[in-house]
Amino acid sequence: MSRGDGFKMIDVCVGLRKATFDDEDRLFIWATDTETRRQSVNQGPITFDDHHQWMMERLCDSHSHVFIARADFDDIGTMMLDSRPNVLSKSSSCNRGMSRHARVSITVDPIHRGRGYAAPMLTALCNKARDLHIRTLEAVVKSDNGPSLSAFRSCGFWVSHKESGLWTLDYRL
Repeated sequence: MSRGDGFKMIDVCVGLRKATFDDEDRLFIWATDTETRRQSVNQGPITFDDHHQWMMERLCDSHSHVFIARADFDDIGTMMLDSRPNVLSKSSSCNRGMSRHARVSITVDPIHRGRGYAAPMLTALCNKARDLHIRTLEAVVKSDNGPSLSAFRSCGFWVSHKESGLWTLDYRL
């Protein structure tokens, strides 16, 4: 099914499970994929040692929630809710005086890209955020990343700030 803007929508149930250290190799492959790096805000190379350190920090930090998205009995991507104060955007309209705010990040497994999974993944993550008593979300997306912008917008995120080729999108739960 298409909405007419090139964004393919699918009717799929996406589940989330907490990521574990058993996911480390898979997440490294997804994070170092060429297109993932190109669309990332931080495009620098990632070594396995850097990735391992990131996994240790994120999985042991109560302000970070890393999930694996699943659909049709397959892992289709990873998502994170990060409420560490040093990562939250000062430009987010939701972050002004609000507590229980988190940044969203999403990576679709390269073999599942273009199939319309991002929006159902984001919907599942918004539901999980509610369960975690998070009230507002933000995402920072490159302005030329049309598929990601379409996915966030289709889930109700709005653009609150544009600067230097990056857009901050906000969502109130």
